[in-house]
Amino acid sequence: MAESRKYHAAVALDSGKVLVAGGYNTSGYLSSTTLYDPGTGTWTAAAPMPEPRQVLTATLLPSGQVLVAGGENATGRLASTALYDPASNAWTSAGSFATGVARDSLTATLLPSGKVLVAGGGNGSGPQGKVDVYDPASGTWSAGASLAMPRRNHTATLLP
Repeated sequence: MAESRKYHAAVALDSGKVLVAGGYNTSGYLSSTTLYDPGTGTWTAAAPMPEPRQVLTATLLPSGQVLVAGGENATGRLASTALYDPASNAWTSAGSFATGVARDSLTATLLPSGKVLVAGGGNGSGPQGKVDVYDPASGTWSAGASLAMPRRNHTATLLP
């Protein structure tokens, strides 16, 4: 890897490569991304995200694109999201959370429908119970039912 980082996100792509995005190091918040090829053991720089972020989520969509959501940077917590297209090595905006609540340390779960459920997280007010749902077919966000108990730094597991 060209630069050290912590609090980043990593996701396996359909190609077998791993996308590592964002994070933080001694230079500050990172927008840089890199691809790891386990077949060759090599790292290759990829296009940087539209804005730096740490403690974000990264979710592989059925289309092969990657959705990154939330996190924080020098401006504070983020409600913004972005899509990475490995085929073009390019990022585009995916809008902002429908709830409008910026947060980090959240979870993102790919649902069988292809939608992504983003839950919880934290902001300056503490743990949050907000839920947002991304529909890649329409490229839109909607608010989901809030969690029964706000939470941050949690995990989420898709059940059958």
